[in-house]
Amino acid sequence: MAMASSFFKRLISISDHLHYPNLSFFSSSATPSSPPEPLLALLKSHNFSDSHISTLLSKRPSLLRFNVPLVLAPKLRFLLSDAAAVPPDLLPNLIISNPSILSRSLDHHLKPVFQLIRSFIDSADDLLLILRRNWFLSCSLNRSVSPNIASLLSIGVPRDRIAKLITTSNRSLMLKPDVFRANTAAVRRAGIEPENPMFVYALRALNGMKKSTWDSRLKLFKEMGWSEELVYAAFRRAPLCVLVSEEKIRKSTEFFMKEVGFGPEELSLQPKLLMHAFEKRVLPRFKVFQVLEEKGLFRKVGKEKGKKVVANFFTCSDKVFLARYVSKYCKRAPELKDVGLRMVGSDGQIAGNC
Repeated sequence: MAMASSFFKRLISISDHLHYPNLSFFSSSATPSSPPEPLLALLKSHNFSDSHISTLLSKRPSLLRFNVPLVLAPKLRFLLSDAAAVPPDLLPNLIISNPSILSRSLDHHLKPVFQLIRSFIDSADDLLLILRRNWFLSCSLNRSVSPNIASLLSIGVPRDRIAKLITTSNRSLMLKPDVFRANTAAVRRAGIEPENPMFVYALRALNGMKKSTWDSRLKLFKEMGWSEELVYAAFRRAPLCVLVSEEKIRKSTEFFMKEVGFGPEELSLQPKLLMHAFEKRVLPRFKVFQVLEEKGLFRKVGKEKGKKVVANFFTCSDKVFLARYVSKYCKRAPELKDVGLRMVGSDGQIAGNC
């Protein structure tokens, strides 16, 4: 205890801006198996700053009793090896944000986890994305992740789609296998088969909500005039729309029905309309729509082609929207410039005639 406390006080005195951690964490059971100087030297040699070390040991004081050359050093070497490919400058923050990584077995956990990741992920950018969501490194590999991935492979989900799920929503892979399989079956009953690109998004949506939440969303849509089939049609086109809050769903649906003239059928064909930011995207674009319509520069919603044009008005990218609907008509409708500037920000520029 005395050695640990003495070391930590000496460590903190290195920099005036560091704060004393709660030294009560250091019980007699935390007495290091080797002097703390090797631990300090190891961390320093791996780009850990004084602040990094202080934070790490305050979160995980038990590291003081780890055998540095036999336990900790091999784990850090592995994380920086080609097998794991953790960038050296990312390593300290990776460890600090999830210090339990250093408590997991090298051979029975860290190596199998990275072997699994690298069997699906080739892109360095995707690997970095996974590492930044580093709780995947402390997952229960054999109890959840491996069985769930095996389940997806068994029903024919392409490997690149599984890679997408690992990259964007790997927490859903940590569900209990029986729950995961039930949600997989529910996605298929909704009419989305494993080879469909929307399958992993639909699975991500169901894995991210309770059944009671789904039932509540279904009830809400029905209250607004949707049939159950239209809800499922929307789900098949944009599965993540069911994760939108009930308040936003109601607000957006009422707006598009009242102001734009879209009923449940039109909205089920363009469910992403319910997912866009209402104040920052929908309303500013609607103001542009009103100006263009008042000046006869935009045809009023009519037949199917017209409805698709209006839907694209709200769903196209900001760059396309500014070029197609703002810059193009600035001379004939100068007031559009103000709306355009609010969209790009005070320092932004609107290309074209504005």
